[in-house]
Amino acid sequence: MKKTTPTVLIVLAALGGVAQARPFRLINARTPRTSAGGDLEIGLRYQGMLAGDGDGFDPRDFHQLAATLRWGIIDTLELEFEASAIIFHDDRNPGPVEVDPGDLKLDLQARIVDHGPALLGIFFGLTFPTGPSDVDVLPPFFADGTLDVQGLLLFELAPRGAPVRLVFDAGYEANGTRHRPGRGDFDVPDDFRYDAAFAVHVGWRFMASLELDGRYYFDRRITPVWVNNQHILELTPGVRFEIRPGLVLEAGAGFGLNDDTRAMFKIRPQIGLTYEFAVY
Repeated sequence: MKKTTPTVLIVLAALGGVAQARPFRLINARTPRTSAGGDLEIGLRYQGMLAGDGDGFDPRDFHQLAATLRWGIIDTLELEFEASAIIFHDDRNPGPVEVDPGDLKLDLQARIVDHGPALLGIFFGLTFPTGPSDVDVLPPFFADGTLDVQGLLLFELAPRGAPVRLVFDAGYEANGTRHRPGRGDFDVPDDFRYDAAFAVHVGWRFMASLELDGRYYFDRRITPVWVNNQHILELTPGVRFEIRPGLVLEAGAGFGLNDDTRAMFKIRPQIGLTYEFAVY
């Protein structure tokens, strides 16, 4: 099955019609907009962590590569699947670089209001604990091997005909338990997630954005290593460009705004490609 799945997707992409992706997604913030009904989007995204102040830990040793699949069931309902791999070297435990499977994610998003300039949506996410839960330096938002449930309310204000958009989302993340054989399990605290973004479109093919992305955990200790990191707060500029119909390049970087965040990373780069095509 693993060998045939990429082939099936390639065949579907070749047989399906090309969709006009017209960049509308953001780097971290979620918009109520969804893929058109019958469209399928495949993607690949990288993220890492750079230049953290954490004692005895070099965040440049941690990277994530994620493959995504989004399906527009109907124009207002979208299903998303993500599988990832974690590439890391823990300075606290000398040894070779390791590659572990990350968590599997299954998400459902619906747009429930589309009236004038206002859009309102809801998002539900479920994370299956297939990542390396015993790697204590992995932050909770980096595929840490816990069973998580997420619910968000999404809002966008986009005046008709104007090239600017304001996007807001907020919600609750219930984080599971990290299983650490021989060292005792660790219950990751739940958190309140929020994002606010401003986006500007230049024509149909280019979009620039600026986001404020936050996670506020209900305890200062969020992993066995990160014991004083309650509020993760980033300022994230980003761009998305439709290279050709359906093919979009995205790039952004989150800059840590407070000590809680900068202990883990000062910069969190992200870059990816998506390709959207019509299946029916």
